[in-house]
Amino acid sequence: MSVYHARPLVDPRRLWTGGVVAAIVVAGVVVACFLIVRGVLDIPVLGVDLSGGVFLPSMLGYAFGGAAATLLLTGLAHLLLITTPRPRFFLGWIIGVLTAIAVIVPFTKSAPFEVQLATAAVNLIVGVTIGVMLSTTAAASAGRNVPPAYPVA
Repeated sequence: MSVYHARPLVDPRRLWTGGVVAAIVVAGVVVACFLIVRGVLDIPVLGVDLSGGVFLPSMLGYAFGGAAATLLLTGLAHLLLITTPRPRFFLGWIIGVLTAIAVIVPFTKSAPFEVQLATAAVNLIVGVTIGVMLSTTAAASAGRNVPPAYPVA
């Protein structure tokens, strides 16, 4: 009798469809955050370029960046789901660390405290949204176990 070790079956269509929908939701969350922070509270949101310089990003640019980050993290989720033990655990930690960095960075730049705080709050809300959306998407796309194609002795 052969012994099979079960491995998770990943449904890539479900994972990537969920990732695209999550990216759309994240973009919407960014727009809502900008409308509150910039529109209602009249506080600018900081952006940091690759050289470390500070600028005032556009709402659509920030939304696009959030959506792009969500799609990149969907790719990472796919890789983790097919290659690592406890992939959702690792995905959660990676997104958590990236969110923490995004929250801390505004406080390292020279800007009024209210601007730093508002930017950190936007980044926290976006990071939590990405984390919740992708963790539930990963869970829904990798829920079943199937035997491998070859027996393991």
